[in-house]
Amino acid sequence: MSLSIHTNAVQMSALRSLSMAAEYTKAAEARLATGKNIVDAYTDGAAFAVSVRIDTNVKAINAVNERLNATKDSIFRTTEGVSVMSSLTAQVRKTLVKLADSSLVGVERENYEIRYKRYAAEILDHYNGLMKDGTSLVSDGEFYNSIYTAPHKVVSNVDGRQTTVGDWDPTGGSLTLSGFTDPNGTSGARNKEDIAQAWRQVFLDTGQNLVQNGRGFPSEQQVIPTPDAARAAAMIDDSGSSPYRLSQLEDSLSRVMNGLFKDLRSIDNYISFNNDVAAASEGGLGAIQDADMTKESARFEAFKVRQEMARQGLAIVQASNRAVLSLLI
Repeated sequence: MSLSIHTNAVQMSALRSLSMAAEYTKAAEARLATGKNIVDAYTDGAAFAVSVRIDTNVKAINAVNERLNATKDSIFRTTEGVSVMSSLTAQVRKTLVKLADSSLVGVERENYEIRYKRYAAEILDHYNGLMKDGTSLVSDGEFYNSIYTAPHKVVSNVDGRQTTVGDWDPTGGSLTLSGFTDPNGTSGARNKEDIAQAWRQVFLDTGQNLVQNGRGFPSEQQVIPTPDAARAAAMIDDSGSSPYRLSQLEDSLSRVMNGLFKDLRSIDNYISFNNDVAAASEGGLGAIQDADMTKESARFEAFKVRQEMARQGLAIVQASNRAVLSLLI
């Protein structure tokens, strides 16, 4: 080993080897601690930039799905309420069949009349419950609200594009309520999804004013007429011309549910697609970022050995330097 008292290249080389070994050891230790192959931009600037972009997209997809799930919950709540109202109309029809029997008199008839009024009021109560529930898909808080008539938009992907729920068939036929004028002054044809107006037409006398306040249509403030046998028969005659046909409300409820379930399937498809994109993105992100822990452990041990050998080499050089200097004293 050649030594010089002017420039000690051997010692400088030993110091450089020790510094490089320490740097490699530190990098391997960071990968083991974080579990990531790319700890920061210094490690691999290009790969780090790509991984940040993918990670951002995944977070954006998750944010989109949060909104979609909130909308799905709103649709589901509305669907549940409408489904309950639909099941109650079946009870109303069953009761009307009894009331259509002119031989039914006395206390027995009175009991069925009370049952009829209770079912009609309960349908209205469920409608009011939906209207007061901020998580269901209803319009504003005015008394003439319609369930699921106005379109609602929700972000469906990370590009900010929106999908529309509600107002699912704005060009289709209308539910015609003959002899009826709605609170907005439009007579005759009503939106086929206007459940509240259909309820009014079927269960109240034509022309009776609705309670106009922010509480909706309080059932306790409605005077539901008792159907005699003739009116009960007309209400269950779906092919008849009576303005009180129960089928008007049943059709309205059915069409609402069709639209709700269509939108539920649509929202589910968006959520499923976004989940697939997020899963694929996370798989690619893992291939870029995730460290092979077995390999990194072996590499860390190798760098530790290399660092120790560099320290020993530096110690040998320093001992040689001291031996040379001792000859000059």
